[in-house]
Amino acid sequence: MNLEHLAEIERRRIVMPPHTMRLNRLERPEPWPPMLRGEVAAALARVQWRQYPDYPAFYRRLGQFIGVDPAGIVVGAGIEEFIRSIMILHAGKRVAVLWPTCAMFEIYARAFQVKLLPILTDPRAPLQVKHIVNHCNVMGADCLLLANPGQPVETYFTRSQVAEMAEQLPDVWTVIDEAYNGFGAESALGLPGVTVLRTFSKAFGAAGIRLGYATGKNLQYLNAIRPSGEVGSLSMAVATVLMDYWDIVSHEIDQVIRGRNWLRKQFNEFDLSQQCSRAWGHLGNSVLVEHPDAAGIVRRLAARGVLVRLVTGLDGPGYFMVTCGSLPLMQQFWREYERVL
Repeated sequence: MNLEHLAEIERRRIVMPPHTMRLNRLERPEPWPPMLRGEVAAALARVQWRQYPDYPAFYRRLGQFIGVDPAGIVVGAGIEEFIRSIMILHAGKRVAVLWPTCAMFEIYARAFQVKLLPILTDPRAPLQVKHIVNHCNVMGADCLLLANPGQPVETYFTRSQVAEMAEQLPDVWTVIDEAYNGFGAESALGLPGVTVLRTFSKAFGAAGIRLGYATGKNLQYLNAIRPSGEVGSLSMAVATVLMDYWDIVSHEIDQVIRGRNWLRKQFNEFDLSQQCSRAWGHLGNSVLVEHPDAAGIVRRLAARGVLVRLVTGLDGPGYFMVTCGSLPLMQQFWREYERVL
């Protein structure tokens, strides 16, 4: 068995400094309301954590919430587990992905010797269905792993466009990564010919429970290689509370959308020395900002305890990305931003 290529893969833990405004991880940057935190605490207190989890009960609740037969769902440790599984299932084959994208796509591709077929993105030039289809056909893709909406560049395809894409790629396993579903994008859930991946990390604001699910096409393959215990009882208990109190969760999502839209508009209307060229972000929980001194902005904000993400791999003068929260938080961020210009 040849494993030498694995020794070349360096894995590092992200270390977050204390006492910071964390706007660099695409997670919920603010606490949940006290009432919801109380319900979560009560649910966790009821968990029989000495026993193995009751998976059927959680599958039933999740199926009820998303309107899918529980037999048509596989639960896992976030979308990342399914990315890993898809790479395993395509060892030695070709997988098309948007680029740049989540760093783990490349790491798992290298680990399982998958040939990545990057589809280059540009915030100023939106991709069309024909671009995706042509790329997969010309490059001989076995799988299309499409983040929709994408990030850091917010590429986006409507439900009908995803259906068109899958229809034109009958021999390609089309997987739609809907990590940012909930902030305004249409979903491909229930479309024939596609696999949909979802997570509780983004709109549900529960990145710490590491819980996601897959549904749709080729589910039997993901089910075949899942662990016997997909996730823990504590994670499922938190997820259940979030589903049960969807009215509160959806209200909080609306606050993030309001903050995101305000921040995007603020950047686009800001003309101090013409420094900010443009900002994007309509369907996710972040705003991508083009700025000639992006690296300097990120560095100076960090010195003030405000963390945003420097985005590399895109043509242009420079980019950084801000994870969004409520309007008051975004207004607080903006005051910090003005101070570092």
